[in-house]
Amino acid sequence: MIVFVLRAAAALLAQGPAQPDCVKLQDETIRHDQTLLRFDTMDPPGRELPAAEDLKQVFDTEGIPARLSALEPNRPSCGRPLEG
Repeated sequence: MIVFVLRAAAALLAQGPAQPDCVKLQDETIRHDQTLLRFDTMDPPGRELPAAEDLKQVFDTEGIPARLSALEPNRPSCGRPLEG
């Protein structure tokens, strides 16, 4: 029994890390791109806030640290927090 478990573990380790599902990733990327393109962010007047909030929500859902920062209230950017 122990030999079987060791062989099964060795076989799993030899396979390496799981490969990403490229089709699923492509579909998800297209869906996020389409969502962002639907926001009216034309300048002027510069209404990037809803798009930045949507992008931050995606990052939050995926566990990616992100924050909104802006020099003007309705024109934030979403990005990774600075370290240090």
